[in-house]
Amino acid sequence: MLTAAAIVLLIAGTQPSTASDRVRAEELARAGRAVEAIDLFKHIVEQNPADIEARLWVARLDLRLGRIEEAETGFRAVLRDHPGDVDARIGLGAALTRKGASAEALEVLRATESAAGENSD
Repeated sequence: MLTAAAIVLLIAGTQPSTASDRVRAEELARAGRAVEAIDLFKHIVEQNPADIEARLWVARLDLRLGRIEEAETGFRAVLRDHPGDVDARIGLGAALTRKGASAEALEVLRATESAAGENSD
């Protein structure tokens, strides 16, 4: 019984921190403080590797910082787990465009447009 209670307290103790970390990371990102934001988002991903939104933020911020290879790797990693993720596909298209792989970027983006249906704008 003590073990279950300890686990509940541990989970309860970490979730507010993660939520406040996310709010702070998003504030930093929107304020143009990408390096600080990326560190917080990476911490969030360390705590929960399945947090797709945090993983996408890391890739977006890598792209914003000109870390094109890292951004591409990040978007591709999300797509391995979630092949239909539109944000990851668009991010990958942007990374490929920035790296000069226009043909591959168009292929990714055209497939994304088709898959997005009515939300393709």
